Amino acid sequence: TTLGTASNSWTVEGWLQLAENPASFRYLAGTRDTAAGFFFDARTNTSGNTKINMFFQDNSNRTVSAQSVANLAFGSDPQDGNNWYHYAFVWNADTKSLNLYLNGSLDTTVNVLGTNAAFNFAGMDANDSGVYFVGGRTGGNTWSGRLDEMRISSTNLAPSAFLNANTWFANASGNWSDSSKWSAGNVVDGVGATANLISQITTNRTVTVDSSRTVGRLVLSDPTGTQVWTVD
Repeated sequence: TTLGTASNSWTVEGWLQLAENPASFRYLAGTRDTAAGFFFDARTNTSGNTKINMFFQDNSNRTVSAQSVANLAFGSDPQDGNNWYHYAFVWNADTKSLNLYLNGSLDTTVNVLGTNAAFNFAGMDANDSGVYFVGGRTGGNTWSGRLDEMRISSTNLAPSAFLNANTWFANASGNWSDSSKWSAGNVVDGVGATANLISQITTNRTVTVDSSRTVGRLVLSDPTGTQVWTVD
């Protein structure tokens, strides 16, 4: 698919789990293979922390990059909810800015022209072959871990429209009113609202409704295990 980096806003989102602290970068998604384009990856920084990296390169080899503030945990157990992250890369074509959200909260913003005013988006787009790489590229650097439910939208979505919106993302029990357990800190409540208890959990979890709540739809699931959610 052609995302139209220079002229069209878009959102790329999904869930990821990284199996290791990578010795070299691990390609998540993007349009860049070996020439101009953009891509997102996971890599280890000089302090030994694993970060999400965002990279842009035009056809004159000008580059702009930024790393996540958050450090990524890693592990090989697909049922370990502490190692799964919802990510969203939101591109605003008007401001030429890219926002990275992790678990529904804004982590990092990079303004490409603000970082390098000479960056040539038209030249970068001219190199676009219409191919979108996921989990690797022709040159290797394949993703080590798991990717799930990637979605590409042809607009810059707000967090309320993300796949993980209204999701209890913590691998823990707790009170319904605890905003730290919900994506973007939004406690779900309201006629017609959907509350998603769908994150990976490693043991049975209970969400206690500690005050009156109204929802239109309640979804409960443990994607890869047999653990049980209880709402009381």
